Amino acid sequence: MIKDRIMLGMIAGMVGNAAKTVLDEIFLATGKAKTPYRDMASGIFVNKNKTKTEEGKLLGWLADLGLGMVYGIPLVYLLSHTGADKYPVKGALMGTVTWGLGIGVAKNLGVSKVYPKDPATILLMALSHMAGGIVAAHTAVKLGDRQLFEPATDQTPEIPS
Repeated sequence: MIKDRIMLGMIAGMVGNAAKTVLDEIFLATGKAKTPYRDMASGIFVNKNKTKTEEGKLLGWLADLGLGMVYGIPLVYLLSHTGADKYPVKGALMGTVTWGLGIGVAKNLGVSKVYPKDPATILLMALSHMAGGIVAAHTAVKLGDRQLFEPATDQTPEIPS
């Protein structure tokens, strides 16, 4: 069992990101989505036309993986502070938050040179982020030491009546 929250978050984030990426590839292969995560992540570092090269794809895959690992860390802290009960819901919430930050906020800040323009792709990205969050939360709960997820004792002082 993993006792270190940072390491657990990185591992859980990596596994959750893998699930998100598999869904993304399925959506792309079936023509339901048009913009892959790897292109968006690569677009943080290189021009849009370079994201389609082999180097650009590798860069995008590594950047997306790194972001996924980072996103797993706050998820583990959330589970540590609120307990592991209902972890699928908490994982879906964190997936939705990372989708909102990574797609919505980052787009408006111009972080990447590549973003989806069609609503279907954006909605499918929300779905894959939620699924990735659920998988990450499941991984954290299964690999994490039980003590990480025990709720803190109530430290609220009693108010005399």
